[in-house]
Amino acid sequence: MEWTAWETDYYKRHMEDDLKGAMQKAGLEGDTRIYKAMRGEREIDLYRCLCKEEGFLLPSVCLQDLQKICEGSEEELEPSEILESQCEGWAEDCRFMADNRERLFQREITEFLFPVLMNTEMNVELLKEMPHVEKGEFSVALNLAVPTGEKSGTVLLVSNQMLESWGMELETALEMAINNPWFLNQCSSVSNSEIMRRVNQQIEKEWCGMFQIVEPEPERERGYIIHGDHVSCHAAILNQKFAEKFHEKMGEDYLVAFSGNGEIQIFRDGGDIEELQLEFKMDYEAFGYTWDWVSGQIYRYTKERGLEEALAADSVEKEKVQPLVPALKR
Repeated sequence: MEWTAWETDYYKRHMEDDLKGAMQKAGLEGDTRIYKAMRGEREIDLYRCLCKEEGFLLPSVCLQDLQKICEGSEEELEPSEILESQCEGWAEDCRFMADNRERLFQREITEFLFPVLMNTEMNVELLKEMPHVEKGEFSVALNLAVPTGEKSGTVLLVSNQMLESWGMELETALEMAINNPWFLNQCSSVSNSEIMRRVNQQIEKEWCGMFQIVEPEPERERGYIIHGDHVSCHAAILNQKFAEKFHEKMGEDYLVAFSGNGEIQIFRDGGDIEELQLEFKMDYEAFGYTWDWVSGQIYRYTKERGLEEALAADSVEKEKVQPLVPALKR
């Protein structure tokens, strides 16, 4: 059920108290920080828990995300309940970090590095505490995926203090993360043609073959959706071999969009760029969450220039497009 204006104002006024209450209930020690940020053209409210352990970071929680979750739930759900669950997870992460502090600040831990893309403007405060390279609307930062069991692990944000303790340059750490085999191997792709085939199978099952979605067979694949089996796959497109693999599959340069559910969408280079951007922004507003938001822009991948922002046709002559990827070592 959609929140009324009164409910939105009420939850906004009580968000900080609810967060502190959830922290106390979970045994999570530390302070809180509240700030506003811009997600595209929309202002959002972000709330951070500051970890008591120096050198360790926790992500933010967004009020607008809580609203979307509550409104989309079939059951009556309060923001405080979501915060309690979130704080329990953060408290577990903090205990893990405290118990493994010495290990996390040793260089050997970098075998678990992987890259993440973070919207620059929306994460401006958090990025001050993280080693990163700014690439316009998004920044490339680092996370750790530390195994804690045979099929489990803990994902942690990499802080400036961690990088310094490893005695490693940021460029070296980024190169290691972008080429991490574990990170790349957990990225799975499915073609648009395969998705259409599965849709038709489901229609046949539910409607006894009464109709099918028929599309002409393309000479080449129209596109792919790429997702991460364990962690966000957005930054995989920065890996040269990974990006070139899809150049071979598509048979030409292609367009890239970072969707709001942590996936990469690849599609043929054609059509109106501004229209595509509007379509993806609307899709994100309907289904995406702040923690997955990277960019509302459409990007183009070419073998010669790597990943760069795709401009509308009438803007190409006005602004020279600067490549985003070549500045990173490959």
